[in-house]
Amino acid sequence: MALFMYSAVHGKHASTQAYLGSVKVCPVCCGPQPKESFKFFHGVEQCFECIDNILAEQEEHVKL
Repeated sequence: MALFMYSAVHGKHASTQAYLGSVKVCPVCCGPQPKESFKFFHGVEQCFECIDNILAEQEEHVKL
């Protein structure tokens, strides 16, 4: 909760409620990401960072 309060005070959001309304927690990495940074991938809504990591791992396996 302290992280949310810090972000609300020092970030671009006017309040903790505004911050919590603008982020989602990724079920894969468990990190907060902006709501617009999510996409369904293999039936799970994930953040773009996790999708990029999964695609990079798949490319490595194909090269091997």
